[in-house]
Amino acid sequence: MNFAFNSDQDLLRDTAARLLRDKVDLEQLTSQGNKPDTTYDKSLWQAMVEMGWPSLIIPEAYGGLGLSLIEWTVLTEEFGKTLAPCPYLGNYSGTLAMLAAGTDSQKQTLLPGVIDGTLQLALAWNEQESKEDPTLVDSSVTENKLTGSKQYVVDADTATHLIVTARNAKNEIQFYVVATNQTEVKIEDLPWMDVTRRVSRITFDAATAEPMSNSFANSWSWISDRIMLSLASESAGGASTILEKTVAYTKERVQFGKTIASYQAIKHKCADLLTQVESAKTLTYYAAWALSDAGLDSSDEASIAAAMAKSYTTDAYKTCTAEAIQTHGAIGFTWEMPIHLYYKRARANAISIATSNQLRDNLIQKVVAA
Repeated sequence: MNFAFNSDQDLLRDTAARLLRDKVDLEQLTSQGNKPDTTYDKSLWQAMVEMGWPSLIIPEAYGGLGLSLIEWTVLTEEFGKTLAPCPYLGNYSGTLAMLAAGTDSQKQTLLPGVIDGTLQLALAWNEQESKEDPTLVDSSVTENKLTGSKQYVVDADTATHLIVTARNAKNEIQFYVVATNQTEVKIEDLPWMDVTRRVSRITFDAATAEPMSNSFANSWSWISDRIMLSLASESAGGASTILEKTVAYTKERVQFGKTIASYQAIKHKCADLLTQVESAKTLTYYAAWALSDAGLDSSDEASIAAAMAKSYTTDAYKTCTAEAIQTHGAIGFTWEMPIHLYYKRARANAISIATSNQLRDNLIQKVVAA
């Protein structure tokens, strides 16, 4: 079986790499000190919309490109390489929830706007400060009026519509569509370790909410697996960039009359990082294949692949960024060096959706139960 990327996927990667190289300038963040303006560059998102990227996984029936998660993984790996400060993750997560739980009427109404950039979605599911558990939901809906709050909602401040989890009259968790332009919806920016990604606290005070058709119980695993894949993909891409930057620096930095790349200890460190980066890519590509329509028939096996990819790649990303800072020495700790931005993205990705320890515990339970 051939797992190499085809020519169209290679072209997508090259196109994304060129656009992001031209559009993303992290110096705009690093030059502002420790409290930079983290507002997204609208021109970057508009360029992405013009390239058709928000429509990539949306089926053709709703005007999308209808491509697979393999193409999406190719794209998000490039996002991770540049950190691409834009609302792609929030919009992607909301789109997944709409595809999994929305009615056909809701999809026909909202997805075309996502495709042309006039609408943006975000997924609001977490209510905890320190423990992310999608079943710990106190928000409730009575007669289509939503009351409650959500924490650390990715890209909520740019979203026109939220996909929100709340308890219905039967005390069951259900998805709802909520427009953000209501006075009953209050969105407050939250400080976050990753300054290239914006998160918010949302408060709902009897906001109008439209119920979605598929239940939370039937759709959450499908949604979360694909969010974890995206986090794994961008983590693998970020780790790859950090490795390249670190190796390049070791070939320039001179210590005791020689470049530090000539020292065995540095060679071993870089070799270890290369092993982790390549392993992260392999696990991520396998998960993308497993979750795609052409992949595994067993949803359990595909979920395991997504959990393995997310847990390993985010850990590898943390290791690569920490070692890169050490290898750069004192300059690696300065705000002007972009390495700390990757370090913070790595730590943020590691705790998003589920931590590596949580995912591994779940995998152990599945193996034991089998």
